[in-house]
Amino acid sequence: MTPRARVHALIAGVPVERCAFWLGCPPQEIQATLHTVLGSTSLEELLQFLGDNVCWIGPQHFASTYSHPAGMSMRPW
Repeated sequence: MTPRARVHALIAGVPVERCAFWLGCPPQEIQATLHTVLGSTSLEELLQFLGDNVCWIGPQHFASTYSHPAGMSMRPW
């Protein structure tokens, strides 16, 4: 079962062979530790190795996303 099919099945309430996994976006320090322990060299490689089923696509990846006139980020905190 592909990651996409697994997530769709879970949302539809269909039984799957295992639950979906999402690592999220760990802080750089955690990523560095995981790279050292698991031997990965990039976040994408790490996600593939761990079997991550969900990919975060933030609005910053789209030119059509609203931009604040003063250049403030969407999450100023």
